[in-house]
Amino acid sequence: MSQEIDLLAPFRERAAKSGRLLLIVEEDLLRETIDAREVAVVDMDAQRLELSQPEPPLPSSAAGRVMEIAAPPLPDEGGAARPLGYHARLLEVNAESLVVSPPSGVRETSLRTVHRLPVRREWGLVLRLEGIGRVRLVDISARGALAALRTEVPALDARMRFILGQAESWEVEGVATVRRILSGGSPEEKLVGLGLETDTPGQAALLQRTLFRLG
Repeated sequence: MSQEIDLLAPFRERAAKSGRLLLIVEEDLLRETIDAREVAVVDMDAQRLELSQPEPPLPSSAAGRVMEIAAPPLPDEGGAARPLGYHARLLEVNAESLVVSPPSGVRETSLRTVHRLPVRREWGLVLRLEGIGRVRLVDISARGALAALRTEVPALDARMRFILGQAESWEVEGVATVRRILSGGSPEEKLVGLGLETDTPGQAALLQRTLFRLG
């Protein structure tokens, strides 16, 4: 908790000085790329953060989604400085601007998918998908997972509820979206790339902290 408190002020300072932030819209689990779009800071207070629409703009249907917002290091901070970020909920999506929840739980983050981790059995990670049940995790990142399915595979872009947890220590819930379908290691198995969107920013932050610790 102390790190989160310490990093809130530097995040706000970067946002105020540069006037620009990065909105992490999507992560491609298989190609190891992310869709990070630059946005301008329009207004910031204790209740909300107003940003310009990125290019390309987000559709109105994005309202309610949880996305990561990152503040890259300022030029005078040196090469060792890392981006700072937090998970924000999109409160409003307007034609020219976005309104998101204010900075909270700020932490060091990465603008690359370096935290995609091969899952080890001893971690005890369990992923359950609505209508399917428990699936075998191949690898995982803060925004998605590669899972092996032996049941009928959902269609591309299909959305379903998920529960992800580790023994009895923690659990997060949200919506999983099918992004990729590949052949698995056996004829009975298919590999499915899933985008994972947790229900709350707090759950997203918990998942990312856990993966940093495991990695």
